[in-house]
Order: sequence, then structure tokens, then C-alpha cells
Amino acid sequence: MNAANAQVNKPTMGLNSAEQSPTPLVFRTVLEACNLTRLLSNLVLVMHTY
Repeated sequence: MNAANAQVNKPTMGLNSAEQSPTPLVFRTVLEACNLTRLLSNLVLVMHTY
């Protein structure tokens, strides 16, 4: 999880415009949470199929 967090944090730190306005960061975190839940659900489905 640390490597994934490092990959997620690198692009957000480079964008100064995103840091100034909080709304893009909120949308980004929501999208990342949705992607994580989607990955977890896919892993659960794969585990159930095997």
C-alpha cells in the first residue's frame, strides 16, 4: 500500500493549481476511492471464481 500511496501522492504534489483550489482534490480522492473499491471488488470476484 505504501508504493501505491507514493504513486498517488506524486502527481498531486506537482500540481500547484490543484493545491490552491480544494475541489479538484476532493473529486480526485473520490475517484481514487471508487477505483480502489472497484479493484477490491474485482479481486473478490476473481478469488470467488478460483
